Amino acid sequence: MNISKMDSSVLTGDVRNDKLSNSLNLVPIRSEKMDDIMPDDSIPDEQAPGAVSDDIAKMEHDLEEKMEHLRAEVFTHVHHENVRCYRNTQAVIIENTDKIVKQAEKNQRSLKGLMTAVLVFLILNLAATAALAVFMLR
Repeated sequence: MNISKMDSSVLTGDVRNDKLSNSLNLVPIRSEKMDDIMPDDSIPDEQAPGAVSDDIAKMEHDLEEKMEHLRAEVFTHVHHENVRCYRNTQAVIIENTDKIVKQAEKNQRSLKGLMTAVLVFLILNLAATAALAVFMLR
C-alpha cells in the first residue's frame, strides 16, 4: 500500500468516531449475508449431538471395517512372503545337502582306496612279524 494514498487521519492517529461507527454498523450486515451464504452448523441444537454421535459411530465402524480389511490383506501378504521365504530356504538347504552328500561320497571313495592300501600294509607287517617271531623261537 502506498503511503501517499493512505488516509491522513490514520497517519496522524486521528480516527473519527463516525467512520468507526459506520464500520461497526456494517459488521452485522456482512454477518447476515454470510449466514445466508453459509449457515453456521457449529451451533448445536437439540438433535445435533445425537446426529453427530451417530455420524461418529458410523465413521468409526467404517474405519474398523477398513482396518480389518487392511489387516486381512497384510496377513495374506505376510503369509505369502513367509511361504516364499520358506520354500527358498528349503531349496537352498536341499541344494547344499546334495553338494555335501556328493563331496562326502567323493571323500569316501578316496579314503576307501587309502584304507585298502593301509590294510594290505598292516597284513604284510603282521605276516612279517609272525615270520620273524617263528624264526626267533626256533
